[in-house]
Formats: sequence, structure tokens, C-alpha cells
Amino acid sequence: MANSYYNTIKDPSTFVQKGRGKANFTALCRAGDWESAASKWDSKQLFASRVLCSAPNQRLPLFSGFFPQSPRGINPCIDSLIDGPRSVAALAQMSEPQLVRQYEPDSLGYVWAALAHFVRANTNPASAASTRAPSNRATNIPDRYGNYAPSNQPIGSSPPRPPSSESDSTPLLEDATVRLASCFTRCVLNYAQPPNKSGPFVQFRDERLTSSYSLDPTHSIRAIDDGGVQLYRETGAVAQVAQLEGKRTFNTIIDGRPVVTDGLLAQMVGEALALRRDKVRDVISPEHIITILATAHYVSFFHFHITDDFLSEFEELSTSDSNPASFLRVDSTRWFDIKMPDQRHQIVSHLLALIAMADYYVVAAAE
Repeated sequence: MANSYYNTIKDPSTFVQKGRGKANFTALCRAGDWESAASKWDSKQLFASRVLCSAPNQRLPLFSGFFPQSPRGINPCIDSLIDGPRSVAALAQMSEPQLVRQYEPDSLGYVWAALAHFVRANTNPASAASTRAPSNRATNIPDRYGNYAPSNQPIGSSPPRPPSSESDSTPLLEDATVRLASCFTRCVLNYAQPPNKSGPFVQFRDERLTSSYSLDPTHSIRAIDDGGVQLYRETGAVAQVAQLEGKRTFNTIIDGRPVVTDGLLAQMVGEALALRRDKVRDVISPEHIITILATAHYVSFFHFHITDDFLSEFEELSTSDSNPASFLRVDSTRWFDIKMPDQRHQIVSHLLALIAMADYYVVAAAE
């Protein structure tokens, strides 16, 4: 999808050219077909939100001062995670009990057990057919869960209806995707931080978090992530460090890699805006919203730079306005394949940088 928003709208002049005649955020909000759920956003909301996307990088620019010299040598478990199993293909023939016993600590075994699902799916597509998309996915969150949606609920920020390219027999891989991403992330977080760490621990969050804010008395934005990374401040407050977004299928594959569709990008933008403006959410660095995007065994990191100045004016600005300071800027990495050692190296490096960034902002807030 070379002509997608993600691949096309990279600078103010292109934005103005492609956005000519499109509604700004206020006009879109007042339209009769306003969508409050970020999972239903598309290119209209991307133009209204004034999004500019830089070209994907090997490393997320925001983390440039936080990357370790090497992700190796921190803990033997992390070294083994980077090295990987003796044979990725052999995972398809092994059960979870075997993997957990063979690869220690068991956190490592759970990563390979989660990856095995996709290895089996690649070698025998029918093996994944036991988990199929239900005919109707619930989209209402029970009140008893407050602002959290339990991870076993058949909901989430993914669209309640599958794309037209999917059929009823399409395997529902979203749960498997989230499981692999959470196991991998948790393994790094748990073994990268010493048990006697003086500051708060950066931890994985399994619960799906709902963020929302009101545009006016009758319009709002609401988004649900698929988990995330957080820490507990000394006051007991929970600060969000990163969101996890898991996708079940690829709409399109180009050169063996998933692509970022307009709907997916718009959904992540909506989630970032909702988290940034939710009055009850504490974000470790409010202007910098991080999303870990996972699709099957691929991972990419996104940075949504949302400044106070941008928030104060973007809703009323015309899409013909090219002021460089008036855009929501998005940086991202290329796709990293968990099956590949060199790319696991990059994922681990980014997660270590995420920890270092969170630690930095904790210290800065205390000064």
C-alpha cells in the first residue's frame, strides 16, 4: 500500500495538497456520522488530526539517548532471548510443557511456546483454525470492570467487524499476537531490572485500558488498548509508559512485511489522543505517547508527539494551514520479526530504551 496515509503524508506541503477540501476536527465532530470509537477511525480523522508520518527507522528517534551500548550482558535470560531457540522450525513439533522445561527460566519457554503458534500456522494453516473469529464480537464493556476491560473479554480496540478481505474462516490471531508480544516484553522487563532497583519497576500491564475525553457535551473519543507498560509512582499512582496494540491479520503484505493501513494508523492516533487528553490518566511523559504495535510475530514501535501547543489549536485549524508546529508528528520503526535473531536484538534494545526513558522521567519528576 504505497499510497497509504502512513507512506504518503510526510510533510506539511503534501498534507495541504492531499487534504484540500477535507474537514478539520471541529467540522468532522459536528458531522452526522461522527465516530467516537477510535477503532472505527479512518483517513478522515487522520487529516482532521493533522498527522504527519516520518519514514520508518531502524531505531525510534525518541530513544536515541536511551539505547544501551549492547543489549547483551544484562542478564543471561535476555541473552538467551536474543539467541533464540536452537531451531525455530522445531518449535512446531513441541508442546508448551516441553518448551517451558527445555528453555529456562520458564519466562523464556513461554515466549517460544507463544511463537510456536505462528510457526505451526505457517507450516500448516489448518492448525490455527481451532481459533476462529466469532460471528459477533461484543463491543460493550461491562460496567463492573470500570475503566479496564479484562484481557479475556472478546473485545478490544480492534474493529468489531472484520475487513472485507477476511472471511468467516479467517483464524482469529489477535489473542495469539497479544500473547507473544506480552510474553516477549515481560521477559525483557522482568530480567532487565535488578531486584534491588531503587526506583519504581517498569512492568507489563495485561489489562486493557480504556481512555476517553469529551470534545463537547455530546461528542467524545474513546479508545481501548490491548495491554501496555506502566509503573507505580511512589505516591501509588499508576503511570502509563507505553500502549500495546495487537492485530490479528494482515490486510496486505508487501515484501513479506505487514503494512500500516489508514484504519490502523487512525486507530493508534485516536488511542494516543485519548490517552494524552484523559484527565484521570497519568502518562510518564505526556507529550510522548509510545505504542508497541504487534501483528503476528512482527513488532514495530510508534512515537506520537503531541504537544500542548498542538492540542490548543488543532481542532479549529483548516487543512490548508501548513504551519510546521501545528501537526501531530508520528515516528516509527520498521517491522521486526521475532523469528530472526538480529531483529530480536532490535526489539530488546527498544524495550531496554523504554525502561531507561521511564527511569529518566521518574527522576526528572522528583527533582
